[in-house]
Amino acid sequence: MSAMMIGMHSMQLLHADDDIGLTKLFGRHFVSIIVYGKWPTGEPLTASYSAFVFAAGERWFLLTAGHNIANWKEAVDKGAIIRGCDLNDAFAGGPHDRTLPIDTRSDDWLTIYDPKDPSGLDLACAPLADFHRLALAANGIVPLELGVDFRRLSRTPCAHLYVTGVPVETTSIKANRLHQNLCVIPAFGLHDQSVSPALRHELKRHYGSIHLPGWTSSGLANIDGMSGGPVFGIWQDQATQTFDYAAIGIQSGWDASAKQIAATPLDAISRAIAELFGE
Repeated sequence: MSAMMIGMHSMQLLHADDDIGLTKLFGRHFVSIIVYGKWPTGEPLTASYSAFVFAAGERWFLLTAGHNIANWKEAVDKGAIIRGCDLNDAFAGGPHDRTLPIDTRSDDWLTIYDPKDPSGLDLACAPLADFHRLALAANGIVPLELGVDFRRLSRTPCAHLYVTGVPVETTSIKANRLHQNLCVIPAFGLHDQSVSPALRHELKRHYGSIHLPGWTSSGLANIDGMSGGPVFGIWQDQATQTFDYAAIGIQSGWDASAKQIAATPLDAISRAIAELFGE
């Protein structure tokens, strides 16, 4: 089962007051990773990470920010007992609203992240088993084809950026019931000289500024928890009033004071990861 072509969409989706059109559109590719267990003190441990699904050939992969998996490993190193890991794939609007248990452990991830250089490369990838691929597809998940879509669209600069993820403040787990909201927030591309020193890096990264209209429309006080979610680029065709999109980066850096984000680029990551894991 290979990835599907994204295709063109009406620009009316871009004018929805609450971004619900884009939320449904991007939700087809998005999952959150829920890790649960307990600390050595007996206190419960629950962590939620934004992530998304992409395909390389016939294989499907999870992709998130490297510092998310680094935090997961750090908890284990401190004695946390991980009891399970689930995927929440309810954002695609499929027929099933239960999370999908997976047997992925922190050591199963290929992680590219250096805590001594937090503004550098920041991504982590893990392959999905055939069973999980079929279960996700049955619930409406469509994997992205990162290299194919980017090459198809990148002849011209994208018109807009959209940050996609599940903020911590929209996540609640009570009586074993999970509630999360997927948020899509417009960001305005920045030139390097305008980027906050806390985010700027010599490596290529995508930078964006979240202005007040996009910030307040989502009703958020903070975007913590959206790290690891895809940053989508939008390519518009004004003549036909349609747009196309591709995931161009992984949300990985956030300067709350400047309201700026940084994303690790995804220009050719799918082919490289497929080679590392093997066909």
